[in-house]
Amino acid sequence: MMWLTLLRITTLRKPEIVKADTFSLENYNEAMRVLKSINDVKEAADIYKEKLPDEAQAAYYQLVYYPAVATTNVIKMQIYSGINKQYFKQGRVSANVYAGLLEESIEFDKELENIYSKNMPGGVGYQCKTCRI
Repeated sequence: MMWLTLLRITTLRKPEIVKADTFSLENYNEAMRVLKSINDVKEAADIYKEKLPDEAQAAYYQLVYYPAVATTNVIKMQIYSGINKQYFKQGRVSANVYAGLLEESIEFDKELENIYSKNMPGGVGYQCKTCRI
């Protein structure tokens, strides 16, 4: 189920071309539906991660967890940015909530990259050489 949801999210728009206004905040509740799907993917990835033995953690993190969670986190950052911008333009105080959620997502991205590059479970570390957000 997690893979089907992830596949649907990543085929709607490629994560590298998602912008703050890609998913509509006004039509069909699109942005909020995508956010819910993203949260479902992370929740499922966390559940599977907890169930695996220690010797399988590095492979799972590298091949499944990091690609799924980091990809959806990038999309989540863009959606939070779009909500923040729209709410700010409307003069809503709740724009600050989404600014905070965006900051949390940025910090989570740094944490994911740090684990992937330096603290891979099982003692295997890989230098992530891709551009960061």
